[in-house]
Amino acid sequence: MSIDQLPDELLREILSQVLCVSHEKFFIWTNIRPSPSDESAPRSHVVLVNHRFLRLGIPLLYEAVRITQQETTKFIADILNANATVGPAVRWLRLEGGYGRELEWALKLTPSVESLYFCVDARARDSIAGVRKSLLMLDPLQLWLDKGSGRPNKHLPVLHPLLHHLVRRQWKRLKMIAFEDHWDVLAEPFVVALRDAPALEEISVDESDAVHWLSLGILQTIAENPHLTRIVCRGGPDVERTLTLFFACLQVPARLSGMFVFVQTDRRSERPRREQPRCALS
Repeated sequence: MSIDQLPDELLREILSQVLCVSHEKFFIWTNIRPSPSDESAPRSHVVLVNHRFLRLGIPLLYEAVRITQQETTKFIADILNANATVGPAVRWLRLEGGYGRELEWALKLTPSVESLYFCVDARARDSIAGVRKSLLMLDPLQLWLDKGSGRPNKHLPVLHPLLHHLVRRQWKRLKMIAFEDHWDVLAEPFVVALRDAPALEEISVDESDAVHWLSLGILQTIAENPHLTRIVCRGGPDVERTLTLFFACLQVPARLSGMFVFVQTDRRSERPRREQPRCALS
């Protein structure tokens, strides 16, 4: 049987294997750089084989979308407007910039986003005019939070309260939140938001933040959320031993210590869970 004779369903499955990127690689933290051996040549050229490959492959190619700057946002918005099959195909979304008006135009066409990576920072010279309405349109199941540079700028008083509101009031389906390593102290409004999040079952933090937040009573407050069942603690080979000793020193209640799940990471693919691969374009 020639490739032209393959049914659409089978050809779509073949294309998905070619175009896919792993969950771990797509949601890797920006401060973790892949080695040269991890880099692969772009695979999007496969959709240019013929019109049928293009028709079946384009929605697959956009199942995972990364936006880093205004130009990317405009490009994605144009693609979504030009092809009605692309927007509903977007499942994974990575936002690292490009928070201007064009973001709103793009995200109103992506109703199916399940996993969101969001950098709660923006360069002072960049516009964030579209970020509020854009994020209000989403209702993700999973959220990865990147603190960005960590330096104060004029946008933080807007972005941080917005995030607190989304987690506490808006995102009714949100089940998992992962924090970038060395997040440091959580502001009280965010702690309250996590405590009150209506569906939150899991948070993921690195070892140093877990110790810090326990010593400040932050995790104790978050654990008051009746839906929370797992605290994934990422760290080195001794992460479980370190936290177990800390539990004893602080007399952490058994209910809280029993929520902890320890995950050894290599600082290159720190994901609290594995999922099926998606396709990616950035």
